[in-house]
Amino acid sequence: MSKSIYITHRINDLTADKLALHFHGKHSKFCGEHTISFDNSLGKGKITMVTFNHGMALLSFRMKLNTDFYFETCFDGHIPMDFMFLTTGTMDFTENGETNTILSYQNVIIRYEKKRKALFRLGKDEEIMLNIVQICPDQYIEKEGSRVSFFPGEIKNIFRNGNSPNMLYHFGSFNLKIADYIRQLNSNPYLGLIKRIITEGNVNIIMGLQLHEYENYYTDSTLPPSLVRKDLVKIKNATEYLKNNIDSNISVKDLAKEMQLSPQKLQTGFKFLFQKTAHNYTKEIRLQEAYNLLSTKNYSVSEVVYKTGYNSRSYFTQIFFERFEILPSDFLKSNK
Repeated sequence: MSKSIYITHRINDLTADKLALHFHGKHSKFCGEHTISFDNSLGKGKITMVTFNHGMALLSFRMKLNTDFYFETCFDGHIPMDFMFLTTGTMDFTENGETNTILSYQNVIIRYEKKRKALFRLGKDEEIMLNIVQICPDQYIEKEGSRVSFFPGEIKNIFRNGNSPNMLYHFGSFNLKIADYIRQLNSNPYLGLIKRIITEGNVNIIMGLQLHEYENYYTDSTLPPSLVRKDLVKIKNATEYLKNNIDSNISVKDLAKEMQLSPQKLQTGFKFLFQKTAHNYTKEIRLQEAYNLLSTKNYSVSEVVYKTGYNSRSYFTQIFFERFEILPSDFLKSNK
């Protein structure tokens, strides 16, 4: 086994120091966010870490390694809970002699037990994109509006027992909506305090979605029988295809053909993951792009109509008004 990192504490500055030392990385800190970059014999990658109030933290890995990476946990003091999500790659989790492989797009929640060991492995030669949202339940529930009594159904169970919980791990359903918010989190263009505020907002949304999936998992609101994991990967590819071809007026039938899915399965996937038809999902991202383009003040309404794949300015004006309650021409004037 390659040398592992031994973690006995919740995510904090010491975590960043240990990771920087292990990967021989360049370590910087700005406005509370740690960044560790490395490109050496161990591999190439970037690790970011930020802590928030009320016992919440975010740890993100973007890397490809030349050797397996292990980290072992055994907590004392404040016992944390991890909300894990891989958008690329796999990870092994071993506890009490049993190993589970965590897959891409799978919702994972782990509530640790005091002084009970767990081992994680990230494999070599594999692109890894891993996000860990960590909270200390005994601190988090002190946050206004976060009392356990306010939590619905099954969610109460993972917040019970204060700071002396039993081990609990949930390897749940696959969810592209969470992946979409993680993409937004990782593409945050702002700096300093503004970036921190937006990051914390996205972290709360991601944790909320993971808790929502956890509750649905135990109320049988899981993946429809007609969908399997490889279908979710294709639907994820479909969303990227739509975003990269936003100026094309592609039909649902053509999109399904491009992704090698039946139109019915494509629609089932979009409805399950986004609560929208493929058509309405496409309409939403095109309107959001139109909003962003108009906000730059660099384009006329006619140019934005063309750039977002619409053929009729009058139809674009109608649906833009329905979505944002302002005419695109008036919106453009208001930004000047």
